[in-house]
Amino acid sequence: MTTTQKCECPGCNCQAAIGKKYCSPICADESKSPETPCQCKHPGCGDIGLKM
Repeated sequence: MTTTQKCECPGCNCQAAIGKKYCSPICADESKSPETPCQCKHPGCGDIGLKM
């Protein structure tokens, strides 16, 4: 049984839990500005050059 699905944030490559649209609150906010590179900071996703 699959327990994840693709995060709905346009620039995100992460998986979100089933029943959730986004992998993090950051992606939920970013989905309002799809031209912004993903900043969820998960390994292997979005603009990995950004640091917190």
